[in-house]
Amino acid sequence: MLENKTKKSEFQIELENRFTTLQNAAEELISIEDHWQEIKNAFTTTCETSVGLKNRKHQKWITPETLVKDVRNSARRDKRAFVNKLTTEAEEAARANNIKALYDNIKLLTGKYQKGSRPVESKEGKTHNTHEEQMKRWIEYFKNVLNQDPPVRKADIPPSEELLALDCKRPSRGEIKKAIKMLKNKTRTLKHQLKCYMSCLERSGKKKRSR
Repeated sequence: MLENKTKKSEFQIELENRFTTLQNAAEELISIEDHWQEIKNAFTTTCETSVGLKNRKHQKWITPETLVKDVRNSARRDKRAFVNKLTTEAEEAARANNIKALYDNIKLLTGKYQKGSRPVESKEGKTHNTHEEQMKRWIEYFKNVLNQDPPVRKADIPPSEELLALDCKRPSRGEIKKAIKMLKNKTRTLKHQLKCYMSCLERSGKKKRSR
């Protein structure tokens, strides 16, 4: 439709008008999510008013049950591909001893993963939308937190009645080797748990398909 010059011109003018209105009201928005929702609504509404909606014709012989079945089969394939991708990434992370990536993928697989981002606000409560504004606000925040005046009253910390027998000498080679061995054992245990978990996933997927 936008190949039509008249329609294209109408779309551009309508979109510019909506963005002008959106820019004037940007200061009243609460968060970045609200700002994105307003932009999305501007594009959607402009397309509906200037270009219009395309009416799709469904074949009369296709029943709703068939359409639902096709959607479910497609969703199962997508989910299976997604799980395979996560398990592959988890295996690679385990081989590379990347514990963070391994932990994130396991959380995604178990469905207990929540990773959200909170907007950075100024002292007045105004949301900073750009990366530069957010970095300046973080600098300002840590300057206020870390650069404090010395306390008027010093802390009165009594000396310990009993001295703890702490060995503060440099660790020996044997102690270092023992610590490295313990870390390797923990990594092997984690890899074994991951393999068991992935085999359980594969078995559960085969059972569902057999049903």
